[in-house]
Amino acid sequence: MAADEYRVTAVEETAIGTTPCWMVTLVRPDGGRSGHVFPKSTLEWRAAEYGIDPDDIEALLDIVLHEPYLPDPGPTPEGARGAGAAPAAVPNVQAAAGDLAAVRRARAVHLERIAGLKRTGVRVVQDEDADPLKAIRDHHGVDPERVAEKRRLLEGPQARG
Repeated sequence: MAADEYRVTAVEETAIGTTPCWMVTLVRPDGGRSGHVFPKSTLEWRAAEYGIDPDDIEALLDIVLHEPYLPDPGPTPEGARGAGAAPAAVPNVQAAAGDLAAVRRARAVHLERIAGLKRTGVRVVQDEDADPLKAIRDHHGVDPERVAEKRRLLEGPQARG
């Protein structure tokens, strides 16, 4: 079964209360429209949570645009993983934050879930005649210093000294 393509057709800046957000409009295969609104800081949070280079806006956008369509992994009973089974559990990013190997595992699991979604569930693509994500690429506001601060917050009090 091939993935359904959800085509990005527009991006606007908006706010929810005082939180600056991006609003992405998508067209589903049935022609209906849907939207995805996320705080602008989401890109920084994903960079901090998964140890992704803050300058890799394409990777961060790919993650954020597909996350709403990921199925809930739910709890996995002990020993229930067989060949071809889903990952045992989605790692707790906050618990992994102080352990580089655990962050790498969490990133690998999350990226594999997104890759699986793109193969058989939903694949977010751009409108072929335009570059609606250019607004985010040009004005993403991802700051490596804020990413580092978010990383310290995730690592907990021991990382803050």
